[in-house]
Amino acid sequence: MKILLYISALCALALSACTTTKPEPKNYRYIEEKPMPEFEKMTLDIPLATWAKEGLDYNHKLRVYIDGDALPSKNNTDTMAIVPYPITQIAEKDPYPFSLVLGRPCYYTMAKSCKNVVWEQGRFMPEIIGQMQIVLNRWEKRYHPSEIELIGYDGGAAVALLLATRIKNTPVSVITFGGILDTDRQAALKDGIDLYPGSLNPAKETDKLASIPQIHYVGGQDTVAPQRLTEDFISKIKSPKSIQLRLVPQATHTNWHKFIINLINQPTTKVNTSNPQPAEQPQPQPSVQVEPAT
Repeated sequence: MKILLYISALCALALSACTTTKPEPKNYRYIEEKPMPEFEKMTLDIPLATWAKEGLDYNHKLRVYIDGDALPSKNNTDTMAIVPYPITQIAEKDPYPFSLVLGRPCYYTMAKSCKNVVWEQGRFMPEIIGQMQIVLNRWEKRYHPSEIELIGYDGGAAVALLLATRIKNTPVSVITFGGILDTDRQAALKDGIDLYPGSLNPAKETDKLASIPQIHYVGGQDTVAPQRLTEDFISKIKSPKSIQLRLVPQATHTNWHKFIINLINQPTTKVNTSNPQPAEQPQPQPSVQVEPAT
C-alpha cells in the first residue's frame, strides 16, 4: 500500500509536466505509469496514463478498458494526441468495482517522444504493444487477479486481442465493441494510410486467439467497423474455445456509451461460434424491437 501511495505522489509531481487533456472519471485515481528501465526491459520510453478504480482489490477479475484510435491535435500534431471517444466516459459509468483504464502510448500526455508515428501510423507496432504489455504485467503482479478481461473499442480492440495473446500467467478474455480486428484489411479500406510497416495484426495471431474467450459487439449502423469485417475475422479462427458475435442494431461507431455497460454486465449467454446473435436491448428502451442484421 505504501508503495502505491508513493507512486501516486510521484505521479502528482509529474502531472503538470506530462498531462494535457486528462479526464477525471469519478471513483478512479490517476496513475502515470512511467518507464522503469532499471527493472524492466522497456520497448518505448513513453509514460502511459492509467486510471484505477478506487475499490480495486486482490484476487478478483480485473476489467481493463482500452481506448480507440486517436486523431491528431489541431494545435500541435507533433506532441499531442486527442482521443475522439474516450473510454473513460464508459468506464466511469461501470458499477463493476475492479476496473482499470489502460492508456495507449501518448494518449493524454505531452512526452517529447510522442511523434505521429507512435500514436497514428505506428499505433500497432511491436514497441507499442510491448510497452502496454509491461504496464499490464505490473498490474497483474500488484493484484494477482483471478482473470483479466480486456475491453477494447475501435483500434483498442486490436490492442486488446494482441495483449491477450501475450498474457501467460492469468486466465484472459476479450470483449470488443466497434472493434477493428484485422488491421491490414482496415488499412486497405483507407488506402493503407493507417498501416505502418511492421505493425502487428490480430488476424495473423488467430492460432493463439483460438483458446481465448471473446465477445465481439457489432453496431448495426456502424460503417467504420461493419459486421462483415468481424465475421471475416472470426472465420479465420479455427476451432475456437468460445467466441461470440453479438449485434446491437441501433449502435453506430460512436454511440456505444448508450449500450455497452448494460451489455458487458449481463449474465453470460450460450456461445454461438457461427451465426451472430442480436444483443438484448439495454434498458431503458423496452419498446425497441431488436432484429438481427441481414
